[in-house]
Amino acid sequence: PGDDAGPALAAVLAGCTPAQAEDTLEELADLGLLLPAADGRYRSHDLVRLFAADRLEDEDLPSDRRAAADRMRRWLLDVALTAGRHGATGWLRVEGENWLGALRLAAAAGDHARVVEVAEALHRFSNHWVSWLHWEAVFTMSVAAARALGDLALEAAQLNHLAWSQAACYRRYQRCVEHALTAHRIAAEAGDVRQQAWALAYGAYGYRELGDAGRCADLARRAAALALEAGDQEAYSQALARLGDGLHGLGRPGEAMDVRVRLAAVLTTPGNGIHPELAAVTLAGVYVQLGAHHAASGDWTQAAAYYEMAARLLRTRDVPAFESTVRMALGQALSELGQRDEARAQFDAARALFVDLNDDEGAERAESAISACGSAWS
Repeated sequence: PGDDAGPALAAVLAGCTPAQAEDTLEELADLGLLLPAADGRYRSHDLVRLFAADRLEDEDLPSDRRAAADRMRRWLLDVALTAGRHGATGWLRVEGENWLGALRLAAAAGDHARVVEVAEALHRFSNHWVSWLHWEAVFTMSVAAARALGDLALEAAQLNHLAWSQAACYRRYQRCVEHALTAHRIAAEAGDVRQQAWALAYGAYGYRELGDAGRCADLARRAAALALEAGDQEAYSQALARLGDGLHGLGRPGEAMDVRVRLAAVLTTPGNGIHPELAAVTLAGVYVQLGAHHAASGDWTQAAAYYEMAARLLRTRDVPAFESTVRMALGQALSELGQRDEARAQFDAARALFVDLNDDEGAERAESAISACGSAWS
């Protein structure tokens, strides 16, 4: 389905070994019928691809074509499922267009359980690839699949994932709120307290970005209570994070600080049941907010210390959008302290992250910050 493929997928389609597939791919490339791509992958020219499709239609039996397509779909979704559960992010990124195509084939074939299973396995990975343009398609398919299965709790969970994607990936915060509130209604109908908690936490996220601090705080407080009732520490941590945001937006910084200190204690308690990755990223968010609190009062030394703690947590977490923001904040704090060389290093790191994210506006901000550091850089 994608623009390129490697020997493993070619072997699945051709029904041969990867070594045989690699030899054949190299031969086709030598003949000019395939074009080498990065990392040992190959792609075909559009005209050659159309010609090959015509030959396939003319020369292969329909049953053979269906069998090859079924093998491809099963293999891609099997590997995507395993990769999503075990964090094989490299394969998921490289084969993104291919496994997405396989998911679409599964949806079209009515394989609803498989669509939901794969989407659920990929939800945590999606946090690491918010710049990918297709998460809306993935979770729209999984919502439709859950609805077709008649499972309200499952539908609410997938709607929550879709709500997250609208905010985190597309900055469509009103849509985030709409999907989240729909998820809450369906989860309540299903009697699923856990998904109710997540729905309200995502709704609070959307309201925070819309600038409605009151609704953000209200939904977050309700989400926290539901999360505790459900025994879901992950949902509880996210609800507390949004409650801190809402209280801060309402002009109640002292209460917001108390909530964030409580959240930090939850995140650092051994055996808290929170995935280490989520705990680290959320704790980094707490440090950023604490840094911002000190920056607002002009205490740049303490602000820089908190921003540095956040940056240290994010270095190996593969969340470039968040890390770029943290590095910009750290660069500003260091600049205010007169540490221009160190500040520029942070701005330069942020610029590289923005470039990787194809965020031109962010890269321009970083470039301007670098220029403002003057000639102190060596």
